[in-house]
Amino acid sequence: MIDIKNYLKKIGVSKQDFANEIKLSRPTLDTYINAFENGEIISRDRYQIIFNRLFSEELDEDVFKKRLGEIKNLLNRDERLGTDKLETEAADIVSRINKRILADMSKGDWNKQVYIFVDMLIKDYRKNTTLEKLAEYFSYLNRSKLEDVILDEQIPYFAQFYRAFASLRDNPTLYDKSDFDDFMKRRVEIINDRDKENKIKEENIKGLIVEARKNLEDNGIEVTETEILKALLNKLNK
Repeated sequence: MIDIKNYLKKIGVSKQDFANEIKLSRPTLDTYINAFENGEIISRDRYQIIFNRLFSEELDEDVFKKRLGEIKNLLNRDERLGTDKLETEAADIVSRINKRILADMSKGDWNKQVYIFVDMLIKDYRKNTTLEKLAEYFSYLNRSKLEDVILDEQIPYFAQFYRAFASLRDNPTLYDKSDFDDFMKRRVEIINDRDKENKIKEENIKGLIVEARKNLEDNGIEVTETEILKALLNKLNK
């Protein structure tokens, strides 16, 4: 393991300049250096990767500075995208998706419904098992390694998804009208359920506003829109 302090001095890079380049405070840099030199895991995975990249072996000055420049560009990217607090893998995925969205939309004929679905998938997959398994189905189907493990809980979903998509692949114009009728009925049910949920939320908010107004009046506070909003936000955050 190299002595990082002496190594940086040897190649003409001060610890403060290095800390600035990788967006760390000096005390945090010192903590990470001590952890790395003692064979410990650095608490933030992105900096474990950075230290592995720069200090696993003693690099030539040009190689070190080239790698440091690449790392700085990635850190600047994450800061620009707001992904600097995410783990490295998550930040890389956000960056990749962002690039693909921009490239697709720049063509001018992008499909709005695709992005509505992607947005819905991200928003709802944690509470909707079918959406979650659908995403896992396409991910598993298109993986390059045959030995990738499939979970028991995924099997029934994958089997049903395959049957549905296989029929579309083989004959996309063939369908049972009763299936389409059931689809439209389900759509109406979803819309009605959503309207009911929104109405309940609206009534709950109205109730909270009435309660907030009353509490302000009881405490002799002037009932303005600003005070009502502050009281309402305080109630919602409890």
